[in-house]
Amino acid sequence: AQLTHVSADAAKYIAVVVAERAPDAIWCMDPFHVVQWATKALDRTRQRVMHRITGLSKVERRNLRWAMLKNPENLTDTQLHLQHKVVSRANDELARAYQLKEQLRYVFHGKHNDPWRAIGRWIICARESGIIEMRGLATSVEAQKTRIYNSIVSDVSNARVEATNTHLRAITKRAYGFHTPEALIAMSTLTRGGACPTLPQRN
Repeated sequence: AQLTHVSADAAKYIAVVVAERAPDAIWCMDPFHVVQWATKALDRTRQRVMHRITGLSKVERRNLRWAMLKNPENLTDTQLHLQHKVVSRANDELARAYQLKEQLRYVFHGKHNDPWRAIGRWIICARESGIIEMRGLATSVEAQKTRIYNSIVSDVSNARVEATNTHLRAITKRAYGFHTPEALIAMSTLTRGGACPTLPQRN
């Protein structure tokens, strides 16, 4: 079958392979990697402005990183309270960086009549934020704007591949001590490859 779409990150070596092996395929920028750029930019912002944040206990300061980086739906009640405590400060640099991170996530997962325009609006907001980390992120997003747009309109991502990769790493840990790699391969085939052999003494 003809390869029509490629979902990948922005690594340069991938561009070389795609150009050589699938020059006519539509290249889609994987949403997970773009949002990961945003979380890293947010974390750098947190590290830079941490000394300016007031009203937090030592424990809250230690827990602030995960309260800001995790998706809202994955936060514990304690983390959610801490996140609200920081994000409610509308003019605070870290609060605005967090909002930009969430807005970029919404670009991928929200409903848009014009995804191209939604990406462009986000780039403008990030550039005008005055936050150096987010301005750098805006440059990266603009460089991948076409591929991000392709990902949104084609609804293509690396999600299944990344989930399989994570699962195989877990199996590798469980396989520690196996005499041969064949045991790991067999376990991978059973759990992720769809193999369903007939078991003895079962109809």
